[in-house]
Amino acid sequence: GGQSEEEASINLNAINRCPLPRPWALTFSYGRALQASALRAWAGKKDNTKVAQEEYVKRALVGDRHLPGDTGGERRL
Repeated sequence: GGQSEEEASINLNAINRCPLPRPWALTFSYGRALQASALRAWAGKKDNTKVAQEEYVKRALVGDRHLPGDTGGERRL
């Protein structure tokens, strides 16, 4: 905890760019990093559901771009 959504994504990207051999894929549990924007957008109001879902998908796509093997292109989830 303690990292913003952006910091968590930047740090994951930096770790995955480090040229060390790893026998496993390195990702991270998003927790608040994935949910914070969506929860802020939702604010507990049913009328905000669509915008909250859009924020959630946006954060998921940002995280996807920082997975191992990323070449900077966009992928579809």
